[in-house]
Amino acid sequence: MANKPKQITFITAAKTVVPFGPFEGKTLDVIAREDDGLRYLDNLRGKIQGVSYFNLCLEAYLDSHVIAKALEDLMEARHQRYASSG
Repeated sequence: MANKPKQITFITAAKTVVPFGPFEGKTLDVIAREDDGLRYLDNLRGKIQGVSYFNLCLEAYLDSHVIAKALEDLMEARHQRYASSG
């Protein structure tokens, strides 16, 4: 029987360091403090292929209630800006 991976906690995920890209060396939590960083992490989720420890941490972080709500609010604000400008 294969070992089932342990569930990654929000705390563990938040402390995960990004190993590449413009935010290399920063933790998910530090990156997500800015709107641009949170957008980057959300976009990154759709671009990473395969299953890796980093990908599992990214998913756990972005799927947490608090971060999911922050993403939802960010997208709603963006939608309202576009709706009011046109």
